[in-house]
Amino acid sequence: MNINPFKGATEELISNFEKMIGFSLPTDYKQFLLRYNGGTTKKRYSTFFVKELNQIIQLDVLYGIGVDDEAFDLET
Repeated sequence: MNINPFKGATEELISNFEKMIGFSLPTDYKQFLLRYNGGTTKKRYSTFFVKELNQIIQLDVLYGIGVDDEAFDLET
């Protein structure tokens, strides 16, 4: 799936977010935030099959930290 990433998160933003939520994020998710910091799918409402749920899932946005649009920000 192709995404249009938000501006990258920083170690400081991630650390502050972890303090706010009271636990550490998984390492691979931190790496994702540092690289992409969430974003929107290039194709609006992309779909994919999740075998464990036996369902097709629709995805439009992956939330980030400290992004310009508060509607897509994990902190708000």
